[in-house]
Amino acid sequence: MCITFLDKFASDDISFECRFGLGRLSQPKKALLDEFAEFVMYYSGVGEHDWIELETVIADRSVYIGLFVGDYDFSIGGGSNREDLELGLQLLAARIVDPAFLDSAVEYYRDEIPTTMNMIRTSLYDVFAYDLNGWLRGGDERFVAPTAEGLLALEASDVSDWILPFLNSSYMECSFVGDFDEDATVDLILATLGAIPERENSPPEISEELRAIDIPSAPMTKSFPYETGLPQAGAFVTWEIPSDLSDVSTDEDTSRHFSLLNGVFAIRVTEQIEKLLGGAYSPYVESYQNEAFDCGFLIAIAQGLPEEVKVFTDIILEIAADMSTGGISQDEFDRARLPLQSTVEDDLRDNMYWLSRVIGESQAKPFKLDWSRSLVGFYENAIVDDINNLAMEYLSPDKAYLLSIVPGNSTDGDSEAGVR
Repeated sequence: MCITFLDKFASDDISFECRFGLGRLSQPKKALLDEFAEFVMYYSGVGEHDWIELETVIADRSVYIGLFVGDYDFSIGGGSNREDLELGLQLLAARIVDPAFLDSAVEYYRDEIPTTMNMIRTSLYDVFAYDLNGWLRGGDERFVAPTAEGLLALEASDVSDWILPFLNSSYMECSFVGDFDEDATVDLILATLGAIPERENSPPEISEELRAIDIPSAPMTKSFPYETGLPQAGAFVTWEIPSDLSDVSTDEDTSRHFSLLNGVFAIRVTEQIEKLLGGAYSPYVESYQNEAFDCGFLIAIAQGLPEEVKVFTDIILEIAADMSTGGISQDEFDRARLPLQSTVEDDLRDNMYWLSRVIGESQAKPFKLDWSRSLVGFYENAIVDDINNLAMEYLSPDKAYLLSIVPGNSTDGDSEAGVR
């Protein structure tokens, strides 16, 4: 077990996590099993104590512990303060060595299934999260929307059979960030986490079979319907980009370059939509680079009325066509860079940035420490030519997925459909 300390900014606030296993990579092909697992483990408590008893124990105490399923690992973690850190570490150790998987937690979850399914059917955000993103990942059951029948069939044993083998023995890296006394904290860790039996001494291998997803071939046009009485729709013009594989120390620069490209793209789309349509629109551009599943996507998003979706799509494609010929100016580049530099400054004063992005895997992936050291310098030294080269390589309209989310029934217009 690896312990990393970083005493940073928030007064009397301590965050911690223990990462282990293979997370969503290892998930059995059952839709939403990841969220079901998080729910069941929280509401099952530990050992013979269900969550109601635990809530009584931690009432009026500054302690929170939960399980989180990431793409390539699980984490059990939470937060506390100096006074309640001992209780927090006791609960953390108990979650690791004596977890419960209770049928009562499954019943609580089943009570929420009608609400869950209603949101998945009627929320534009949820249709984007599950239907659209699941489709981009080849309909893999680890990403798609569930059915009510599928959720009702989930049992506590689905969670224990999946997670316990990792929880019992896999490599675990524990990290602490916050306002604590180091000597006193070491003593508390030795008395709690230090009593956990010896574990494997290296992270589990990730097979290509676990990574494999079937990305649809581009170009393609597809519409995703959702049930709503409101005239709300969205254009989601998408390009495939490289994954952010973390096996080499240079990959962080890839995601940083795309953050600059996203910023320029968003500025252009916002200005052009306001010029043509007026009113208040908030388009944005995001890139997702997934090191676990070796895939990446850049998505330009604009939401408005259903009849505006084609206008949004045409605007985005026209801008992408210009950017793909190296048309980004120095002024646009600077306008995108300045807010990102401000965000970086805020991140560097945020304990959760240090926990999640820097030290959380710093033993297994020590190059992440170098990434953090180069963060400020990257945005100071980045040049517009780098972003133009990226746009020319990836933003051709001929490579785009023209996706939309609209009210009503599906009106798919797939072209050159296929799966690689």
